[in-house]
Order: sequence, then structure tokens, then C-alpha cells
Amino acid sequence: MAAQVRSTLGVQAGRVLRPIENGGEKAYLDLWTANRILLEAAGVTRVETAAICTACHVDDWYSHRLEKGRTGRFGALIAL
Repeated sequence: MAAQVRSTLGVQAGRVLRPIENGGEKAYLDLWTANRILLEAAGVTRVETAAICTACHVDDWYSHRLEKGRTGRFGALIAL
């Protein structure tokens, strides 16, 4: 995964990848920043993030990672 991120984001990859100690090529991905970079590269000028960790707020949101895949579903609507 880290190699694919580096290939896609080039020099920007350093902003979104944080190596896992003793994880070899494995790394944590800052998905919010990665999405921002891709959206801005596509010409989107206004990007907002909720900055909410679903694993920290399971009363309000489903967390696939925390609940090990036993979750509900989200829906989203995007409009201009």
C-alpha cells in the first residue's frame, strides 16, 4: 500500500505516510490529508473535513476497524 501511495502522490506522500515501527514497508495512512491532496490536484478549492475518529465515537458512528467488520452502513449525499 505504501508503494502505491508513493506512486500516486509523489513528493506529497511524505505528508500522509507514517511508517509503522518494525513494520517494514507498512505505514499508517492519513486518509484525510491524502483525500485533500487528491481533491485539490483535481481543482477542488474548498475541502472540509469532519476530523472525527469513528473508533473514538462508536455511539455516533460505525467503526469497521474497532468493531472488526460487524457494523452497519453509512450513506452520504453530495450536492452543489
